[in-house]
Amino acid sequence: MAANQIVIRNLTEHSQVNGVVTGQEFQTLIHHLYREVLE
Repeated sequence: MAANQIVIRNLTEHSQVNGVVTGQEFQTLIHHLYREVLE
């Protein structure tokens, strides 16, 4: 779970640099993390 938080934090920092994270990108990330947690 800690790794997932790192991924989210890295994505957040990355998107702040680039301006935004699109809803689609965020949805895809959440879906991927959810699948990892459920497995």
